Amino acid sequence: MDLKRSQELKEQLKTILAQYDAVVYFKAGSNKLYYQCIEIACQELNLKFISFGNRCMEGIGYVDKVLDLCEKQRFLEISNLIKR
Repeated sequence: MDLKRSQELKEQLKTILAQYDAVVYFKAGSNKLYYQCIEIACQELNLKFISFGNRCMEGIGYVDKVLDLCEKQRFLEISNLIKR
């Protein structure tokens, strides 16, 4: 993906993301432009953007717990969990 395509995608993402209160993104080595595209779309929509994980699937074990805490709006606990 290039910068021009990420701008186009961002506008499409915003129409979809606008119906949510928060976005949980398991980044696991994703493309940097794609990550930034989603992050900026969330900022522009004033959505909480929770991202974690890295290459080699590190952090995959936290997905269920992060989603559970997100549903309960316990964001500080998510922050503490994924900083480990």
